[in-house]
Amino acid sequence: MVGGEESDYKEALPFLEMLGENINHVGAAGAGHTIKALNNMISATTLAATGEAMALGVKLGLDPAKMLDVINTSTGKSFSSDFKFPNQVLTRNFEVGFTLDLMVKDLKIAMSMAEQESVPMFISGASFQLWKKAWTEGRGSEDHTAIIKSIEEMFNVEIKG
Repeated sequence: MVGGEESDYKEALPFLEMLGENINHVGAAGAGHTIKALNNMISATTLAATGEAMALGVKLGLDPAKMLDVINTSTGKSFSSDFKFPNQVLTRNFEVGFTLDLMVKDLKIAMSMAEQESVPMFISGASFQLWKKAWTEGRGSEDHTAIIKSIEEMFNVEIKG
């Protein structure tokens, strides 16, 4: 996600390709920062919603692996259900890659952008409250998937497979 003048982007592209594979020029200076925060807002909201659904399913006696099989072949499929749950949550592998601190920072940025534009963020705002709860519980230095641990505590269940 790169913002800036098109000519500057083209000049920097060979160096950017050394850092990553998916490089997208997204507009003027600052646009990369904006889309990163908004993308992470979507990711955070999807992870939290999937976590709540999975925790409720476990509480109601459903097998989490079977739930994911159904979700991932249905309309609820997301990167969270397809990757994070089978590889991190069900295996209890919460190794730090992208911290909860960083996710909360990006959510604050996205929510600030919405506030500056005077637009309501009903769904993302509710999700942000859940993320702040996990953060205030001292999970900031953990991987962002530790939001699931906070959800599990609220539901008094453990999602594992």
